[in-house]
Amino acid sequence: MLKDDPIGISPLFVQNDVQIKGLTHLLLLANRVLSEIELRVRGSLKAKGESLAGLKIGAPKQETATPTATSLLKKVASEEITLTRITTKEQATYHLTKITPIVQKILEHLGLNSFVYDCLTEIKNL
Repeated sequence: MLKDDPIGISPLFVQNDVQIKGLTHLLLLANRVLSEIELRVRGSLKAKGESLAGLKIGAPKQETATPTATSLLKKVASEEITLTRITTKEQATYHLTKITPIVQKILEHLGLNSFVYDCLTEIKNL
């Protein structure tokens, strides 16, 4: 996984050993996050006896009980979540696209609820 997408330790342009060490630590941390996502979602799916459909592009009805973190993140990214800030002289307001059912399911299987998504509008000083 460290050599391939989504992390990808492709040709590096680093100047010294400290940079190599720092980049390696960062990539290992990213790998651990991806592994944790997979473990949580797969464990939740197994415990509930469920599977997720729509993760594979071109096969929206294909279901899996063992999704990869990459497929989950690609699906969330493909949902085109948009946070819009509208600023007037008096105030700034925010609009967030409505959460889709598949993103809600992914959040639930990660042990998060939709409040995490909804509170994105509370972010100030973007």
